[in-house]
Formats: sequence, C-alpha cells, structure tokens
Amino acid sequence: MVATSLLAFPAPGSATGEDVIELHLPGSPPLVNEVLQGLHRAGVRLAEPGEFTRRAFLNGRLDLVQAEAVLGLIESRTSQQAASAALLLQGKLGASVQTARDAVADALCEVEAGLDFEEGDSQDVRPDEIQSLLDAARDSLAAGRDACAARVVSSGTFRVALCGEPNVGKTTLFNHLVAKHALVSPIAGTTRDRLEGEWHHSSFSQPCILSDLPGRSAAGAVDERDAAAQKRAQKDQADLWLLLMDCSREQPPTSHFPLAGERIVVWTKADLGNLVSDHTLQHFSPWPNIWTRHDCSDWVDDL
Repeated sequence: MVATSLLAFPAPGSATGEDVIELHLPGSPPLVNEVLQGLHRAGVRLAEPGEFTRRAFLNGRLDLVQAEAVLGLIESRTSQQAASAALLLQGKLGASVQTARDAVADALCEVEAGLDFEEGDSQDVRPDEIQSLLDAARDSLAAGRDACAARVVSSGTFRVALCGEPNVGKTTLFNHLVAKHALVSPIAGTTRDRLEGEWHHSSFSQPCILSDLPGRSAAGAVDERDAAAQKRAQKDQADLWLLLMDCSREQPPTSHFPLAGERIVVWTKADLGNLVSDHTLQHFSPWPNIWTRHDCSDWVDDL
C-alpha cells in the first residue's frame, strides 16, 4: 500500500482564490506518472505555464506587480534579484500604497471635521496633525517607489554593467563592445545617464545587454546633474559588473564600488604604463582581472 495524503484548500482562502486540492505522493517517478495518467483519463489536464499565477491575479489574490514578481523570482540568476522579486511578491508596493491612501483619507477626515467647528473651538484641527498624516503618506509612497524601482522582472537576458570613475574608459569600452559611437570626452561627467546596447560575442548563446553607467567618483559629483545621474545609477542592477580601473594611475581608487554580485576587474590604459602597486592588485585579487589598451581595441595579455 502506498501512503498518500490529500489536502483541501477551499475558496476563497487558497493561493488562487479557487477550490484547490493537493495530492502528496512519495517521490517515485513511476507512481507519479501512474497517478497523472489516471487523472488525465478522468478529464484532468496539466496546468499551463503561469496558469496558477494568472488565476491568482484574476481572482484578486495577487496584484499586477506581484504577478510580475513571480516571473522575476523564477528567472532570477543572483541572490540580489531573488531578494528583490521576493520583496515585491510579499506585496510591499501594494501595502505602501494602501498605507498612503489611509493616511490621506485620515487627513481629509480631520479637515472636514474641523470645518464643523467654529474658529477657536477646542476641536480645532492643528496644522501639525494634518502635516504628520501627509508626511506618513509621503514616506509610504517613497518606500513603495523604491521597492518598485528595485524590482527585477527578468526577460531572461543576461545584463552586464560597466562601472568606474569618470574618464576611466567605460564609454570607450562600451563603444568597442557594442559597435556604437557614444560621446567620449576628457571632461568628467560626460555620461549623464545609463547607455545600453546589445553585446554579441561568440561565447554567448544569445546577446547580452551591456550598460554604461555614469562615473562614480570618490571626490564627489561634478555638478547637480552629475550627482542626480550617479544617484540613479546606484539603483541599477546587473548579473555581472565590469569594474574599470585606470592602471596608468599610481593610486587608483579601491573603495567606491558599493556593488553586490559577480564582478570582473578591468584594468584600462595598460599600454600607457602599469603603475598599480602590488598592494592595490592584492585588494582586487578575489575577482578575475583583465587588462586592456587605452583605446580598448584589444586585451593586453603580457605586461
């Protein structure tokens, strides 16, 4: 005799909002196949990909952002992506919007109630009471906005991002890899926003998306526009980070890459002379290191 169990989840409390039955079987492929064939003969069909998520969405058990987060969680390739998708799947965005809505409704009730009393009455509404409710609504919306901005609904395309100080050669490498002609200038802050292109390589089964991010400098931004661009770039996510470092500088920065995930260190301008100390190289030794020329036309194998 084979031990099995059946669990019933009646609507509307199930995950999909419908009547659901779960059969728990031992992990024997022949047994599972036999049960599936028996169910098929009884008129039961296999669920289509994403069908349970679709049913949950149509029955109001998930909102649209949560439904997208399911796909993001399934297709996530890094722990950062999985954590981001799981956060949205928990309904953080919807909860933030509901909290903001409740706070605004409370503020409106306070104002309307205050209109029913004469000026100077003990029931007068104080401005700080209304302001605190509006501040709570603003903070909730900001939290929801940040959660939405961090969501990862992957299209299955591998994403690579170029990161580094201004004028380290990010855009030059970007142009070389994606065959584009983005503006290159010795003036810091030329790249104000993320540039994207498809990177085709013989080792890739399909093209990946390559992003060129605004330069991050330990000395700070050049101006307000540059600061805004750098702040936005800090929220970018990638499957792989290429950290570009200028090896022709005697003391390249080693501490302004607050990034999580897989990374490769790319030393640029190697043909102009390698001035990097052994101590600096040791700092970056945990990750793969490659070297390229100042025009990024070729990798440098021998120094």
